[in-house]
Amino acid sequence: MSSQRFRKEPFFFSITLFYFLLLCLLVPICATATDNNDTDGDGMTNADESAIGRDPNFAELHDWEPDYNASSSDWNASLDGSWTVNLSDGNLSVFQSSNAYSTHFLSPIDFINVEINGTMKVSLNDNDYIGFYFGYTEDAETNRSSYFHFKWSRSEVIDTFPLDGWNLLEITDGATSRLDYNESNTSKKGWELDMEHNFSLIYTEGNMTLRMLGDDNNFSDYPILFSREGNFSAGKFGFWTGSQADANFSNIRFTQLHPPVVELFGDANVTHEAATAYIDSDANVTDVEDGNESSLLALVSDVNVSNAGSYADVFNTITNPAEVVIISDINVSVPGTYQVIYKVKDSSDIERNATRTVNVVDTTIPVITLNGDSSLTIEAGTDYSDANATWADTVDGNGALVSTDVVDILIPGDYELNFNHTDNAGNDAVEVTRVVTVEDTTSPIIALNADEDDNDTVTFHEVGQSWEDPGATWTDIVDGNGSPTTSGSVNENVVGTYVLSYNYTDVAGNAAVEVTRTVKVVDTTSPIVSLLGEGVVTHEAATSSYSDPGALWSDYADSNDSNSSEGLNISGTVDYSVPGNYTLVYSYTDEAGNVGNATRTIVVVDSTPPVLTILGDANYTMGVWQEYVDPGVLANDSVDGSLPVSVLSNNVDINNVGSYQVVYFAEDAAGNEVNTTRVINVVNADPTDISLSPFSVYENMPANSLVGYLEATDPDDSSNQKNYSFEILQTNQTDYQLFSIDSSGGLRISSVFDFELDSNASIIVRVTDEFGGAFEKELIIQISDASIPIIETTINPIVASDGSLEVGLNLIDAGGNASLVEWGVLVSSKTIDGLDSSGAQRIELSYSSDQSSASTRFVPGSTWDTVFVRAYAINGEGVGYGLEESTSYSKQYIAWADALPVSNSPGWWESPWIGFLYKTEESPWVMHVELGWIYPVPSTDGSVWVWQEEIDWLWTSPESYPYFYSPSTGGWKYFFGKVGESRVFYDYKQNSWSSVVSGNSPNEP
Repeated sequence: MSSQRFRKEPFFFSITLFYFLLLCLLVPICATATDNNDTDGDGMTNADESAIGRDPNFAELHDWEPDYNASSSDWNASLDGSWTVNLSDGNLSVFQSSNAYSTHFLSPIDFINVEINGTMKVSLNDNDYIGFYFGYTEDAETNRSSYFHFKWSRSEVIDTFPLDGWNLLEITDGATSRLDYNESNTSKKGWELDMEHNFSLIYTEGNMTLRMLGDDNNFSDYPILFSREGNFSAGKFGFWTGSQADANFSNIRFTQLHPPVVELFGDANVTHEAATAYIDSDANVTDVEDGNESSLLALVSDVNVSNAGSYADVFNTITNPAEVVIISDINVSVPGTYQVIYKVKDSSDIERNATRTVNVVDTTIPVITLNGDSSLTIEAGTDYSDANATWADTVDGNGALVSTDVVDILIPGDYELNFNHTDNAGNDAVEVTRVVTVEDTTSPIIALNADEDDNDTVTFHEVGQSWEDPGATWTDIVDGNGSPTTSGSVNENVVGTYVLSYNYTDVAGNAAVEVTRTVKVVDTTSPIVSLLGEGVVTHEAATSSYSDPGALWSDYADSNDSNSSEGLNISGTVDYSVPGNYTLVYSYTDEAGNVGNATRTIVVVDSTPPVLTILGDANYTMGVWQEYVDPGVLANDSVDGSLPVSVLSNNVDINNVGSYQVVYFAEDAAGNEVNTTRVINVVNADPTDISLSPFSVYENMPANSLVGYLEATDPDDSSNQKNYSFEILQTNQTDYQLFSIDSSGGLRISSVFDFELDSNASIIVRVTDEFGGAFEKELIIQISDASIPIIETTINPIVASDGSLEVGLNLIDAGGNASLVEWGVLVSSKTIDGLDSSGAQRIELSYSSDQSSASTRFVPGSTWDTVFVRAYAINGEGVGYGLEESTSYSKQYIAWADALPVSNSPGWWESPWIGFLYKTEESPWVMHVELGWIYPVPSTDGSVWVWQEEIDWLWTSPESYPYFYSPSTGGWKYFFGKVGESRVFYDYKQNSWSSVVSGNSPNEP
């Protein structure tokens, strides 16, 4: 810091008061600074002071030499002031004569707990500041920047600066704030010129107080200007002037103030039993200034700190004054470590304290107290609820105790109930015991056993009935229960009143009160009607008639309980042919008018299923491919009679070998079902023969010429409709190489034969059916000398009702020795050249060697107008043809409608499925009697498409008509018929009816 700063702001000089006083008493000091290198004028250069850690801006008086000369050249009075220390009057005086800006004179030591008294006076005419520093603690780390500053200005007569009065300032770390002040520009609050002002500063650890005496107008005698409590530390004291010359501080006295002394009575560490009142042993308080305050001790001894918590008791002010505060956190209810603190503040506000440690412990055992008596007697069997006990502990408090011992109230005797408790500190209480005596002095109780006829103690009993006494039961709290002794009897066969008595004495000798039962024998019973047989009888319907077993009655009064059927009344009917529930009632009234009855229910049921009788064999074996005609099954029911039989399943496949079942089912009206099964065994038999027809071939026939067709004889295929495979087996002969068999079973030659060389050839042929059954046979083929056959075509030009024509042939010459291989007819809708004619249909007819003619019926195509027919015959030499014959077909038959001309009605035709039609030979249009003109387009499957402008295209067939399918709507239409001029249809797609009116003439589609 610069020296300038120290002259602008007040700071303390670091010099201890001890050396200051010593110097003042022993040596008169009149010294001045020697040069400007010693700023504070203490006789040491600034550099030397800085080297040892001193502040060169402050004067430490203990370093001044006794011969200090104030006129020395190194003292700068204008900067440092001209301070003179004088001890001539026995008191310290400090005088400042220069008018420097801001000068300081500080004590050489730190003060605390001290009272400083003196007088201040300014003689010369000036009006600036004087005052004090105090509380400053020399500390290099804080730069001596924390202290208090009392700043006093002169009272002015006129309104000039500074104002009259004083200010108390606090400087903390160099920052200044004003704590208190009293200043005015009109009244006298400051010091007066050439007037002595007494001052007193008390500076202790807990308080600082400044008193100052002014003139009569400003102060009363020696008033307190300000006083502050706090926690103050040791610090400097010094005088200060601000631009004020001739300031004299005289009669300065320093008085040390001593702190009080607190001494504990008794031990500083005390063990105390918990939950007992704690009275402390007190303490002794002494003070140098205040004396030995016995009144303090008396107050201390009255303190009782047994209450829990931390508290402080502040006592009345004692002499000078003094205070004692006792602080304690003792809680005698909770074991632990506590403190009692005696805090004393003497009249100088100096505090001291002493601490006693109190250890609260729990060594007192709990106390157990029984609730109720320690011994008691109870009656056996009565509920006992123990009053239990309570425990009390000085620390833990109290609570309830329940004994773990038990009292058996049903067994007399003495029982001990023990009670124990251990407190939280582990102290066991003295066990306490209660004795409970259980005794039995209660008589047993007899109670009548209940009877359904009981009326209190009166029982009504029906005469003649076996009497069984319900008895009574005794119960005893200790003995339990049982049956008492009984006296008296009852004659159950004689009407009258009877009394039964019951008694019992328990094991302890306690007799029960006798109990009686009164029994009155009376006759109020109706006769008993007993069914013979079951009460509910199930009878199968339609079986032999039901024979009722009847019933018997008995009555004690009327028949001495003997059974009888005399006088028994039966009502009700049963229809044994109709299932249902029927009731028969049997009743009898005795002489006393009591009615007895019994009821039998006859349940007529139909639980018998129908009987199925298989006609024919139940296990039927048949050849494969044979037509299966089921012989049928008969169903008969005992109630419903003959019933229809349905087939539940039929998996018979005659085309495959296997075992199959046909299951038959029938159900009667009662829901009884029955089924039975016929087993169908489809078996395959091996072929039994091979035939060749014809079995000869003409000589000179080219290779691959047909000899004839091989045919198998098979028991399962009488019509020879199934498929067989033929093969030539290799033998030791070589003839088999001369033949081959084609896929149709035709035997063909592999080379040309010459009749003159060989008249026959032999081969072995094997035939195999579809299921692997086989047969082998040697065949002899004859070589014949022959020519082609001569044949004639025959035709009946009249169309039959089924639309067929009869065509055939007559054989004129079979071709010499050559037998015919095949004959038949060729039919077509156009002229026929031969077997290879386009469109010709080849119809092979059956042939035998003794036959000279053959015929067949065939139905031409629906679109044929003219039918051409030509017979043919084939032998080993070739094919012979008859002449071509023809007839007009469309004039006689409409094939798609299966319609024939109507007699005596030219142009009209009658169809068995579509009705009457009108058609001319020239037009393809047909007029239907109800549909009107239609354009038919037949299909090869027998169905037909018809077109009409009003209805578009429709499709129908003999099986479908009058239903038509409409491709335009994608649904079916039902033709209702002609209504007036309209044709009415129901459209299933639209779910609606519609009608159309056909045109008068046909139009091409």
